[in-house]
Amino acid sequence: EFVIRTSVDPARLLTEVGLRGYHGGIALGRWDPELADSILIAVTEKRTSREIDGLVDAYADAIEHLR
Repeated sequence: EFVIRTSVDPARLLTEVGLRGYHGGIALGRWDPELADSILIAVTEKRTSREIDGLVDAYADAIEHLR
C-alpha cells in the first residue's frame, strides 16, 4: 500500500481510472481533511507487471483527460 498526492480532484480522478477498468484506490479526504488531495493505492503480489503497468497507464490517461 502507498499514498499518492494529486493536484487533480481525487474523486474525479478515481472515477476516470474506473472508466478505464481499474479500481484506482480510496480517496483519503473523507477521513482526514489534511489528506484531501491524497489517494491510497494497494497492489498485491497477485498482480502481474502488466496489470500494474495498466494501472499506471490508466492514471496517466485519466490525469491527462482531467487537465
